[in-house]
Amino acid sequence: MNLFFQPLVSWPFFTGILFLLTLAAGFPIFFQWKRGKSFKRIAVRIILSLLFLLAFSMAVLRPARSSTGTEEGILVYGSGVERDELNFWKDSLQLRKAVALKDFDQGSEKVYLLGDQFEREELYPLKGTEFTWILPERNGMLSEVSWKGFLRKGEMQRLSYKVFSESSQKSLAIEGIDETETTLSQGWNTGKMEFQVAGLGRIEFPLIMDSDTLAWLRFYVGPSKPKKYHFISGFPNPELRNLSQWLKNKGEKVTEEIQVSRDTQLQSAESSDSLQVIFLEAGQLGRKDVQNLVKNSEVALVVWNLSNAPETIQLVNRLYGTDFELEKTSQESSRVLENGAEALPYSFLEKPAQKILLQDSWAIQFPFGNPIAIALVETSFPLFLQGNELAYEKLWSEVISQLEPEEEKSWRFEAPVLAEIGQELELYQQDSLPSELILLGDTLFLNSNPVNLFLAKGKIPFKDSGWIQVGYDLDIYAYSADEFPTLFSSEYVREMEDATSSLNSPQKESQQTISPWIWLAGMLLSLGMLWLEPKLDF
Repeated sequence: MNLFFQPLVSWPFFTGILFLLTLAAGFPIFFQWKRGKSFKRIAVRIILSLLFLLAFSMAVLRPARSSTGTEEGILVYGSGVERDELNFWKDSLQLRKAVALKDFDQGSEKVYLLGDQFEREELYPLKGTEFTWILPERNGMLSEVSWKGFLRKGEMQRLSYKVFSESSQKSLAIEGIDETETTLSQGWNTGKMEFQVAGLGRIEFPLIMDSDTLAWLRFYVGPSKPKKYHFISGFPNPELRNLSQWLKNKGEKVTEEIQVSRDTQLQSAESSDSLQVIFLEAGQLGRKDVQNLVKNSEVALVVWNLSNAPETIQLVNRLYGTDFELEKTSQESSRVLENGAEALPYSFLEKPAQKILLQDSWAIQFPFGNPIAIALVETSFPLFLQGNELAYEKLWSEVISQLEPEEEKSWRFEAPVLAEIGQELELYQQDSLPSELILLGDTLFLNSNPVNLFLAKGKIPFKDSGWIQVGYDLDIYAYSADEFPTLFSSEYVREMEDATSSLNSPQKESQQTISPWIWLAGMLLSLGMLWLEPKLDF
């Protein structure tokens, strides 16, 4: 609680009046002292005079108290909250009052909102009231979940979640994808899943806890856009052959150039003028044609197969204006990464505008706008040979996704898309970027990015749920409130909180002026006692 004043007059004027009243009260006391009155009588008159001055000051200054809510709070609960759950939270928060949301009247109490399923209209009684939202803890409840709404074939899907488990014996998984299975701990669990997706078009997977389906993950997979990769090496090696074959199996265009001697080269195909990613062996860094190509075009460069890492780093920094820096992490000849691949015993130090991947074994910088990467990974092909294709796919998919240039057209948005609430969608298109899209009678207006003229964003306001065709290359699934009630409720609560913060100050305070009748009664009482004091014999 804070105490503050609301004076009726300015502070200088108040100070002047108080000074004159002090003099007026002090003269009688002075004369009593000169006449030799007893110390007891003089002390009584001083106390009564101070009480009058204090009461007068408070009446003029009008003190008030403010707080962010009284100690007494109130629990407001929505429909669907069970009695046992309500009593549990009342006891946990040490509250005495609980009221249904539809019966709530605003007051000065601190408000706690309990529930997981609300309609937008149900929350109107809370408008203008700051409150704390409490989500019930029920087994299998998803308070947060998101994944990519669109991806290319061969791209890794990433799912983020926050789910409640009543015990530590539960498991969470995407049905049919064994590598996603995760053992949950008791309470709220936050985590991520990554998995490879097969197939094209509309894809659906159930997210299950033990045998219960928590949600259906729906997204769209578009065909892969072949990229052009070029390998330059001094000699063929298993790492190069395996990665080259993996890229070809994905449908990428791959060429190889083996520098047998200073004057002799072996090429698997004629080099293209539109190369997009070059894998360059460290021993070939001195090639001028590669330097010119990287500096004058949008080619991504990967320097790998390092024999002397510190020396290679210095050479790359000098040739391309980068500032890579290494730190020795082990005296061994190599270190083993979590995925089983082997890397040199160094780690990249963090730098501004630099991306570090795979336990500091990959670093990427953008000195010319296009990426230049250095790989400390020595061998990854044994993962593939040992049958651990998933780890190999995950390793190279993560790296390749950071190197690939922008496509001529691509979509990007997070799922789930909630019908009527919508989701922001990004469209990258190098040719004739539209300002609006027509979606089943709805118009999606796109706002161009002032920095990137090929990028536009807009929020999708779907009226209906289900699969909706956005274009010939994209379908979007809009979820209804029945499928993700907690996520809808979260959006409604956020809207109400935003509306409340716009109506109130950053910290809403309940203010209460102390009754002026207290100070008036104090003045009258002290004046009466001052008048009565000379007539009393003590």
